[in-house]
Amino acid sequence: MEMDGTNQNAVERQGHLGAVLQVAESGLTLEHVASFPVSVVEAASGCVEVADLMRADGFDVIVLDEEGDRYWFAELVDIEGRDGEVGDHARTIEARHLLPASLSLAEGLDALRRQSFFFLLRGRSIEGILTRADIQRPAVGMLTFGLILAAEAGINELIDEKCGEGWSEMLSDARRGRVEEILEVRRRHNAELTLLDCLMLEDRLTVVQKSEPVRSKLGFASGEQVRAWSNGLKRLRDTLAHGGSLLDHEPDPDKALELVHDVRGDCTPRVGRGLRSLDRFLS
Repeated sequence: MEMDGTNQNAVERQGHLGAVLQVAESGLTLEHVASFPVSVVEAASGCVEVADLMRADGFDVIVLDEEGDRYWFAELVDIEGRDGEVGDHARTIEARHLLPASLSLAEGLDALRRQSFFFLLRGRSIEGILTRADIQRPAVGMLTFGLILAAEAGINELIDEKCGEGWSEMLSDARRGRVEEILEVRRRHNAELTLLDCLMLEDRLTVVQKSEPVRSKLGFASGEQVRAWSNGLKRLRDTLAHGGSLLDHEPDPDKALELVHDVRGDCTPRVGRGLRSLDRFLS
């Protein structure tokens, strides 16, 4: 059955957000951030020796090898200041400590919110380790930035649908002039773009704040709610866009992981719900 023009356009709108989300969510896995190979020591090794090694190399967790079996681990806190063998203080590696190395990075970061480290499986073999220190890796910034870009693509579609050409009147003369300059430069390089495509995130959020129809689609009752929601988002985007890491924006790993969760669990879904609500046939 052929779709009419309205339905076809609606699917394309949803597709812009979905396409960027697919790249962000599926293009990166734990292989891109975790440490390989996992560090292994003999279970009979001395606690003092291994603790010194772990501190020197920046390891918090280490896997123990006992006659070829690797079913135990020890954390630095388990063996610091202890005498005897590392194996005396080992704990069993359980299913809750394991993730497949092929798991999407987004899912892996969500898991790190609940537990501070995981051993990574390639096939049935423990080959790597994921810790909260790994959120400083460039791939984590790429993922978070990609999620924000997906939201921006969706916001553009909402602005176009609910404001038409009138959105530009919501910007100051200076901001509108800057957007027009960007469009002119890009057109000189044969880029087929519209003025809307040249908005910065700050401009998009200004329109959202001033446009009641767009605010409503995003689930905001007032411009003040938009401002409170958008301030942190803008700062995070600016840090990542200029090459900073997630920890450059928020040094506390626990809080940094919550930021990624907020972008993934609120920002992009909020925009997605707004797009779906434009057409009742989209579930």
